[in-house]
Amino acid sequence: MMPPNGQSSRVLLGSGSAPYGPGPFDSAYGVRFPAITRFIASGVFETFDPPDREFIFGLDRILDGIEGLVTARSAPPPNPAE
Repeated sequence: MMPPNGQSSRVLLGSGSAPYGPGPFDSAYGVRFPAITRFIASGVFETFDPPDREFIFGLDRILDGIEGLVTARSAPPPNPAE
């Protein structure tokens, strides 16, 4: 969903050359999304995570989901007669 002014979220979240951080997002969406506004203001996007760490985290979540799907589909179907 595009912001009301048509700008990308990167522009709304950014301030100056920083890709995220305090900026127009605070005033535009602070009332509607107070939790995400506090989350961004906490500085969570100002720390650097190595790309491998982020990739491995995402891959683990995907593989967890696939494992759950395979487990669910390989279980025998419930027997309604019992």
